Amino acid sequence: MSIKGIISSNLFIFGGAVLAMYIYQLLFSGGTIEMRSLTGVLIFSVLCNFSRFIFNIKRELSKRQMLVCIFLHALITLTLVLVFAIFLGWVSGFVQITILSLLVVATYTGMTLLNEKKSKTEADELNKKLEERYK
Repeated sequence: MSIKGIISSNLFIFGGAVLAMYIYQLLFSGGTIEMRSLTGVLIFSVLCNFSRFIFNIKRELSKRQMLVCIFLHALITLTLVLVFAIFLGWVSGFVQITILSLLVVATYTGMTLLNEKKSKTEADELNKKLEERYK
């Protein structure tokens, strides 16, 4: 993974986490975000970025193996979010933890689907160019 990829991934995670955190804060705290919280999310995004090394495998993965990697990454991400949320005092009860978990899962799923759509579009464009070139 290149430096550009690491920074891009970190910003992607940070943006998603801030979005989920803001929605959560709107529901429970009136929509205010403290600097301590943003710092926590930034540290969280860096830690989540390290978990992306699950995908840094030299060989081609089957669809099933890739789904396992995505599931593991999602589980690590959710665990990190919950640990940081409890540590920073964002959640205190079962209902809040459940809602935060659902927000994280929804955000992660949405971002994963957007990433898959982008990858498919890029692959289709590349295949089209190759098809035109080798006609």
